[in-house]
Amino acid sequence: MTTRLEDDLRAALAGAPAPVLTLDPEAVLRRGRRSVRTRRVIQAGVAVVAVAAIGVAGTQLTAPRHSGAPASTRDQTGQPPIAELQLPGEGRFGVAVVSQDPNHLDLDFHTVGADGRLRMVGSQSTSAPGEVVWGTVADHVVLGVLPAGARQVRAFTGPDGSTPVSVVTAAVPGTDLEAFGTRVPTTASGTDALTRVLWTASDGRAHAFPPSASADFMLSGGSRLTVTLDRASGSPVMRAAALGPGGTEDLGSTPPPQAWDRTWHRVVTTREGAVLLYGVDRRTAPELHPAFGPGSHSIDANTQTEPLPGEDYRAFVIEVVSVDGHAPTASQLTDVGYANAPPSWSGNHYR
Repeated sequence: MTTRLEDDLRAALAGAPAPVLTLDPEAVLRRGRRSVRTRRVIQAGVAVVAVAAIGVAGTQLTAPRHSGAPASTRDQTGQPPIAELQLPGEGRFGVAVVSQDPNHLDLDFHTVGADGRLRMVGSQSTSAPGEVVWGTVADHVVLGVLPAGARQVRAFTGPDGSTPVSVVTAAVPGTDLEAFGTRVPTTASGTDALTRVLWTASDGRAHAFPPSASADFMLSGGSRLTVTLDRASGSPVMRAAALGPGGTEDLGSTPPPQAWDRTWHRVVTTREGAVLLYGVDRRTAPELHPAFGPGSHSIDANTQTEPLPGEDYRAFVIEVVSVDGHAPTASQLTDVGYANAPPSWSGNHYR
């Protein structure tokens, strides 16, 4: 049984216009479906999951770092925080942080039309802690995030990972993340992948992801030397390892010199008997010149240099070689400097 008042209310509601929606219903449904899929994957115990929406040509899944931000990043209107990036020659893009907590991050990538409307072109999800996450959209545009406060951001691509590309950044409001975007070259063989991102943190330290860059050298006895510049701790450390018939030999780690005019190097004798002076210096450094101790007239030296991918530095090795059949010793190779250094040379300035 109904009253006259109830009948009047039903009639009024039936004739009322439908409310105007400020959200795209399809986008809401897509987000719901993705949330269900994400929960199912996490419950299955999978460590990392990448979700690619239509329009994502390929992804480079790395790992984001968070500082305990709430899982939901949406504002009172239900919209996630979005950083807008203007990429020269490509247009405007948006990086939205859909959800964030210490163990998970969801990103949506959008194009931004002239009228300000967003069109979703890709997404990226990960549940592994770390430093940086990025994805590739439109075949050659890379969008991602790195820690907030990052400055002097540089990115590298190319076959050897040493080709710099310009980067645009913008803070993501209400988060501890900085959005970045770049364009990677497209060649006949395909699109070059983004290989490395470097930045300076708010404390002035240089960071990189991946944190290390290496160069390999073949030695005269058939062994291989790998010299690595490692930034995992925020301060650069040089590491080296020799791979020979007896396996891999860890040659230890060395911090950079404090004096700007010194060359970062170390002298070792491997278990295979090779006497090496290896190190790291600027790519633009002058020609290396080894210094020999007294009585070293019967030895020679082979010098090799290789650029470190995504760095302003190169690695080098000077291998002592005997010319009279007597085995060389580490004491014969005392130091290394530069030959014919121009007046403009101002040192290596490791950082």
